[in-house]
Amino acid sequence: IHFGETPAVGAAIGTQYLPVTSGGTLPDTTAGAMLAVVDKLDTLVNYFNIKLIPTGSNDPHALRRKALGIVEIILKEAWNFDLIEMLEKMSVENQTEDWLETKVKLVNFIKARVQQHLETANIDHDIIQAVSKVSHLNVYYIVESAQELQTLKNTRASDYRLMVEAMSRVVNLGSKVTDTLDVNIALAETTSETNLLNALKNLTANAPQEIVTQILSLVTVINEYFEHNMVNAEDEQLKLNRQATMKVLTDFITQMVDPRELISKFD
Repeated sequence: IHFGETPAVGAAIGTQYLPVTSGGTLPDTTAGAMLAVVDKLDTLVNYFNIKLIPTGSNDPHALRRKALGIVEIILKEAWNFDLIEMLEKMSVENQTEDWLETKVKLVNFIKARVQQHLETANIDHDIIQAVSKVSHLNVYYIVESAQELQTLKNTRASDYRLMVEAMSRVVNLGSKVTDTLDVNIALAETTSETNLLNALKNLTANAPQEIVTQILSLVTVINEYFEHNMVNAEDEQLKLNRQATMKVLTDFITQMVDPRELISKFD
């Protein structure tokens, strides 16, 4: 302000180092929150680039605190975006040759802080692991997914078990499919196959709550499909179409969770 900046700019600069402790005070303006996240992410990127990465309990530059601060700010602001996309656009001074490999380590480092947050929120360990397996780093989305799954598990255990079992059967097959092919409903041989292929057309990738609702509505359809159809059929065209079906479902499910990490049998 002394140098002619607006009060908003002054307030943002004044809070860019928050939080200074885990669970501490967070920036109270959107501009301050944005500046704090960018400042912390820039610090992490450059420290990781020169291989000053925390190991064990050794963290002299408080990088874990900075990463957790990013997580806490994003959740407070309810920002629904992928940090990986942000990392892709950041320039790294004197970038090392193995930066791509180092960037993976940074993503996992931040994910570990998301896991830490979920542990304090009393999310079951298997759910934490399952939502952490996603390919993106949308912190808000990952936390929302975990909370949605935990709520379903706590309130509708039977439906949760059936959903996990159905999802796992799909992903066990769909995760092995590498080619992306269009699903041809004209190749459906049974009523149960037609029902599932028709259901695929109505899937929409939205918030975790909506995805869980859609998957729950498909449990019976999926189970009937597996009862009457063999995915790896002898007919090559039919097999490829069914594999494509599994891949579409797998991609839809794994944007939120890897069900193979979930425990379906529990008291």
